[in-house]
Amino acid sequence: MIAAPGSARVVEVDVSPPGPGEVLARVAAAGICGSDLELLEGRRPAPYARYPIIPGHEWAGTIAAIGPGVVDLSVGDKVVAEGFRNCGRCARCRGGETNLCSAEYAETGFTHPGAFSGYLSVPARLVHRPPAEAVLREAAVLEPAACVANGVLWAAPLPGQTSVVIGSGTLGFLALMMLRAYSPRELILVGTRPDRNYPRTGHVGAGMA
Repeated sequence: MIAAPGSARVVEVDVSPPGPGEVLARVAAAGICGSDLELLEGRRPAPYARYPIIPGHEWAGTIAAIGPGVVDLSVGDKVVAEGFRNCGRCARCRGGETNLCSAEYAETGFTHPGAFSGYLSVPARLVHRPPAEAVLREAAVLEPAACVANGVLWAAPLPGQTSVVIGSGTLGFLALMMLRAYSPRELILVGTRPDRNYPRTGHVGAGMA
């Protein structure tokens, strides 16, 4: 738990049953995002952080319990969930722009307890089931992968174009893998940190990863 900026500790918390429309998930794996570090260091803008808080919004696990009114989900299902708790009712949500929801900001790991815990409760409407054969440790990367996929779709690359990715962290490499599916003429990674080992440069056709 992050009690306040710069203050983190391990604590025991009670596991409450899920409320109406919620599921209780047993966390199998959780990723660390740059925004989690902002939360710890106190660099996240005040409207987008609430202390004390259990962080963690990139995760995967299995359903441990189901709250009243939840259908089409079962105990034992492998699941991931959207972190941003949009209202689903405002004009922006109805238009598909759920990240621009007009309701008060709410997000797992920032205003609501997150996945750096054994269990967490999330709205069932935000839950997604990966394939049954999915490896949960890998499925925990689906949240950042979805963010990257949204950006790639907005960019609408065309086959034969040159694509450039700036940044060689997790999101940058996810972008590389997705952009490669568009058959670019060149796929270029611009690294931003000299302490990382970057893949060799070259044309995609010459075997660039």
